[in-house]
Amino acid sequence: MCTHTHYIYVCVCVCVCVCVCVCVQADVDGAHARFPDKNLQFWNGRAAVPPIKAASCRMRAAAITPEYLEQVKALLIERFSTPAFMDGLIKYLSLVQSGRGKHFVGSLAQMWKSLFKVKAVGEALLLVVRPFLAKVVGCKDAHARLTSDAYLGQQCMAAEVVAGLVRGIKYWAPDKQLQAQKLVREVLDFVVSIPEMESAGVWASGLRFAIFDRHPSRISWVMTPGSLRPANVLLMCC
Repeated sequence: MCTHTHYIYVCVCVCVCVCVCVCVQADVDGAHARFPDKNLQFWNGRAAVPPIKAASCRMRAAAITPEYLEQVKALLIERFSTPAFMDGLIKYLSLVQSGRGKHFVGSLAQMWKSLFKVKAVGEALLLVVRPFLAKVVGCKDAHARLTSDAYLGQQCMAAEVVAGLVRGIKYWAPDKQLQAQKLVREVLDFVVSIPEMESAGVWASGLRFAIFDRHPSRISWVMTPGSLRPANVLLMCC
């Protein structure tokens, strides 16, 4: 028994020594001194390949030429100018159980932001989504006339479009920014006057997305005098 116990003890010691040697060799930057727990980062040395490599960035930059970017812009503008395409896209993204759930989707808002921030594409896109936004804010009794799926789907998509628009128009010309800001304030003024609470959480999420990590000077226009009442905004965000 003693011999067997001694043998196990020796094996354990050898394994520990091997592990220590391997870790010391792998830990060239002394990360183990800071993160000794294996559940923390760099527990077995730094990753062999960094998550983002400068070489990959250079390869992407070389592949995405100015000519290629212009072709993509032209294609997007052509698609957004096609009524059938936009009708299908809006119907798909604004109907629950078709292309979405009953909640604000941050990835879709990010998509709209990415499209709006490209000035030529964003200005063309705003022209075609403006009728949809006008339809959403056109009737305060829509929640009573439409099914829950249709009504909430429209509210969700409108919130995602507005949230992306708020963050994307900072790249536009000043006069175009003012036009977009006026539209956003009209939509939000309508939203806070809707006599139902079913969509309040959706718009609260949209406002959080729109103003997240933004300096107050950049988003103060959302609550300028004559537009939203601060009490209503605070109520929606609670």
